[in-house]
Amino acid sequence: MKLRILPKPKKYDIKFNFAVSGTLCYISHDYGTPPASENTILVHSAVLFVKRYLYIADRKQKEPMRQILLEFLPGKKIDYLAMMDATERMIYESLGGAQRKALAGYATSGGDLPAFLIDKPLDDATGWAEFYLVNSRGKWSERFYLKLGYDRVVLSRLVVLMIQYIDQHLKSDDERQNFHTVLLSYIDN
Repeated sequence: MKLRILPKPKKYDIKFNFAVSGTLCYISHDYGTPPASENTILVHSAVLFVKRYLYIADRKQKEPMRQILLEFLPGKKIDYLAMMDATERMIYESLGGAQRKALAGYATSGGDLPAFLIDKPLDDATGWAEFYLVNSRGKWSERFYLKLGYDRVVLSRLVVLMIQYIDQHLKSDDERQNFHTVLLSYIDN
C-alpha cells in the first residue's frame, strides 16, 4: 500500500492551528475566505473535525470517546475539566503496559494535570496539527495534518479542546446549545 500525502490547500475557507506542549494546547483559526456566517463555519468545522477523528482514531478509543461526547454534550454548560478527565482516563486505559511506561512523564492518567486550552501562543510547542476546511463548488472537504508522535494521546484531547474552543467563540448560550445539538445528532447516528 502506497501512502499518499495530500498537499496543504492553497485556498481554504478556514484553517485551525493547534500547538501542543505537554498538557497545554493553543488553538487559533483564520479565514482564507471571509465567511457569510462565522458561527456556521465554526460549527461545521467542529462537526467535520469530530468526523475526521472518528475515522482516523485508534479502534480502542473510538467508541469510548463517542460515549464521552454523548455523556457531556447534552448539558447546557459543559464541565470541560470533567470531560477532559474522562478523556484522559480513556486514553490511559486504551494503552498497553509499554505505552503507559513510555508516556509516564507526559501527564496522562489519574492524578496528573489534564490538558488545558490556553489563550496565548506557545513558544516551546512540541507537537502541532492543522485542520483545513475547503468549499469547492459547493462541496465541503477537510484536510488534517498531525506531527507524528503521541497521536494516540493528542488526538482525543484535541477533540475536547476543539469543542471548548468553538464554545468560547460562539456568542450566546443558545448558539452553544445549537452547536451541541448539531454535534450530538452527528455523533448519535
